[in-house]
Amino acid sequence: MRANRVALLAGLLAAATVLPGCAVLNGATAVVRAESAVRAAASAEQAAALRAAIDAIPAAGAVSFTVAGVEVGLPVQLTGSAVLAGSPLAELRYIHGRDELHALVRGDVHYLAVNDRYRPTADKTPEVWTRVAGAGSGPEAFAVARIDEDLADLHPRAQLGRLVALGSAAMQGHDEIGGGSAVHYSVTVPMERYQAIRKASLRQYAAKLYQDAGVTTITAEAWIDAGHRLVRTRLRGRGIDDVTISYRYLATAPTVPVPAGATAPA
Repeated sequence: MRANRVALLAGLLAAATVLPGCAVLNGATAVVRAESAVRAAASAEQAAALRAAIDAIPAAGAVSFTVAGVEVGLPVQLTGSAVLAGSPLAELRYIHGRDELHALVRGDVHYLAVNDRYRPTADKTPEVWTRVAGAGSGPEAFAVARIDEDLADLHPRAQLGRLVALGSAAMQGHDEIGGGSAVHYSVTVPMERYQAIRKASLRQYAAKLYQDAGVTTITAEAWIDAGHRLVRTRLRGRGIDDVTISYRYLATAPTVPVPAGATAPA
């Protein structure tokens, strides 16, 4: 029964123009040149700010995160925390309807438990844990691969690196995030350009969805606080993607105990 529920949750997881030779510029051309220079300077300044945010990511400590919205047409809800460097140490909770996949990661060992969120507290029994060492096999292997991919993708450095790679992110102003002011950056690019840096497991499916819907662009956004830390990202693709990730930085690593009674997959 436990293997069947892990298989169920594994399935849910799958689921500029230059004018040469002009000795004298007319007024219109001069304006275009001036505006282009201003945009180039602003773009360089904003790219530098985003790179500074990457450098500001702590080399130690941890981060908690919340992911919510729609990713490639499917609802996504995930909370968790993880260390920023060193051997993997993380806790994640994937939620889909009434089902929750609770995952603990310690190095290359994953502990998985599937819970019914709607069961009354008085009726709840202790979590039944499955211990998966290494890559695992069967449905557990899919769950482990997705968890590891998500942990890598959710790292603030990966999220900021993606925005820098897209290029030309423009500053949109300041927004209130978590009680403080954060600078809002945004860039809209052709869907194909974003696909090249999307999570590998979603590329093919996402490309088909965008093609079928006739959607040709995607917008990536980021919010950087006064401490140059990434505090929020958002990805928008006209109904196919609209997912927000919120971050909070922790001074110490999350507590990730070894569950009592965890057994290997049947």
